[in-house]
Amino acid sequence: MTLASQLSATLLGVDHSSNAGNKYDSLVETFAEALGVNPHEVLAKSIAGQAGIASVRLGEAANLTATGFVLAICNFENEADYLKSALQEQAESKVGQNRFEAVLYMRKDPNDETKWVVFLVVAKQYSPVLDLVASEWPGCITVVMPTTCSLRVEIQQILESQQSYTHVAASPQMRARGAALVNSRDQLNWELRNLNKSTTWKSEYSNGQGNAAKIPWVRLADFDYSPKGSEGFFLVFLFSEDGSKAFLSLNQGTTVQMGGQSTLLDRDDLRAKSASMRQKYVYGSAGSLKPELMLHGDLSEDIALGDSDLAKQYAAGNVIAYEFPLNQISAHHSIVCQIMTLIQILEQIYKGEPQVVSKLDGTDSKLDDLMKQTHWSKSELEEVLASLQDKSPQIILEGPPGTGKTHIAKRIAHYLVGSTFGENNPDVTIVQFHPSYGYEEFVEGLRPDVSDGGMITFANQPGPILEIADKIASEGRPHVLIIDELNRANIPRVFGELMYLLEYRDESIDLMLRPNFVLPKELYIIATMNTADKSIRLMDAALRRRFDFFSVLPSVDILKSFYDDSGNQNMIGEDLFVGFAALNAALKEEIGDDGYLIGHSFFMTDRMDKEFLVSRWKHQIGPLITEYFYDRQAPQLEFTLDRFWAI
Repeated sequence: MTLASQLSATLLGVDHSSNAGNKYDSLVETFAEALGVNPHEVLAKSIAGQAGIASVRLGEAANLTATGFVLAICNFENEADYLKSALQEQAESKVGQNRFEAVLYMRKDPNDETKWVVFLVVAKQYSPVLDLVASEWPGCITVVMPTTCSLRVEIQQILESQQSYTHVAASPQMRARGAALVNSRDQLNWELRNLNKSTTWKSEYSNGQGNAAKIPWVRLADFDYSPKGSEGFFLVFLFSEDGSKAFLSLNQGTTVQMGGQSTLLDRDDLRAKSASMRQKYVYGSAGSLKPELMLHGDLSEDIALGDSDLAKQYAAGNVIAYEFPLNQISAHHSIVCQIMTLIQILEQIYKGEPQVVSKLDGTDSKLDDLMKQTHWSKSELEEVLASLQDKSPQIILEGPPGTGKTHIAKRIAHYLVGSTFGENNPDVTIVQFHPSYGYEEFVEGLRPDVSDGGMITFANQPGPILEIADKIASEGRPHVLIIDELNRANIPRVFGELMYLLEYRDESIDLMLRPNFVLPKELYIIATMNTADKSIRLMDAALRRRFDFFSVLPSVDILKSFYDDSGNQNMIGEDLFVGFAALNAALKEEIGDDGYLIGHSFFMTDRMDKEFLVSRWKHQIGPLITEYFYDRQAPQLEFTLDRFWAI
């Protein structure tokens, strides 16, 4: 029996003069099953008497937030009412305002009193209702409301792209996947605003950094509690490695950032934390899922994403999830209802579990400013700042050219001394190391001095280190010394006896010309080091032991964050990020070393367009890559602009 026949049989003999009772329950269940949605998302309303009643009935339906599909059962006294524009206008208004995904008007078939038909449907562009109506009621008047995005369509696109997975981010399949991820993020941000969530609720996505990710994701969270995917609890769409299914998961951070690298957390600990959250917020007193959580589909404790370590990590972090098999994905409205259901649990976790979320307390506005200036996360900055607060407050930011090492060092320095970047603060000193730089310039040394009488004498001239130490002793304020390009000098020769004091700040030592010198604890040292510089291999092992090293690598996320700022324009669009990731993936594959990549700052400008990209490649990026392969002609010819961007 067709759906049209089933609905006709259900409606025959029913009193349609009012909406009293539950007479339409069977109709709703039959339609919901055919559409693949939960019955709670479908509402049947009787519109009796005249077409003008449609406004009242649709308004009543709109008050129920779960309703996505309205079956309007029309029983008008005059045939002319079925043709009135008010029916279409009212439905267009509600669908256009995102109240419903679709409104279907039904009536008795004027040519056959034993049948009921859908004679008018108003639906969003990507709604599965359109295909259903076309197959069951081909004579129906169809009004399609344009929409920019449907989560149902985007999830389907991502899964289809997954089935042709390749690690090459610039491949057509991975570009299509990336575009669908961007659309999903934008739609989720729109839905969050539509749900009246505060601006701290946001969505972000990952298509991979360098190589295309084997498991892409789109997550949403209150960033006050979960500022990044490695922290706190959040909702996330996860896509299986083979493209067979997707999940909307209430999940948690499953990795930790250490020195710029991700380390997997213990899976048993993750499973235990997930189980604890289920027991407190998902299960009822009887030990089963709370009934209200089952209104919009089945929830699962287990998710199967693949065999990789990261797939197993995400599975261990899952608290509860909805599943979307390929080609059986819920309607857009149903997915939004599922998101709303999980958001309710997530908000309870944010409120009740401060010890397991990474909540920004909002008291350090300067740290918030530092996050915006560097595009680093709170946890990354806190890790660096914590290292600068221990007994040996000196760090090295190391990474390939263009990753913003000096930029970050300057901003952290001003944060430490409590000033605003851009101010000429005497408590921040910058020193540039170079091959001829020595102990005499950095620490102290005898310098020639010509007296008024023409006599040449030699006097002890303090270098930056001694000047800063004396200043701290007299003024009592902390000071930051930034050493740019640390590895370009002969480090042991430049530091001399300071190598000992770097490790033992509370002890004194005799310098060549000053006895009992102490390196003040209030002196912070932030050095930068270019990993593409061949002299890095000559770094003294003793120096490495005395500094904490932080990797500053090329980051697609930082590049995206930069262009999320409304003051910066990216006229190339998503292709800029895909090409950037593909370029570094190719370099990593060819060289096998993260130290020889291209940093994101090469691609950061107030207006990025094709002309700028061509110029930047010609004058900076291209020559740098040529230097990387100075003794290999073939890679130089392979790494061209048009390989990574269709310019």
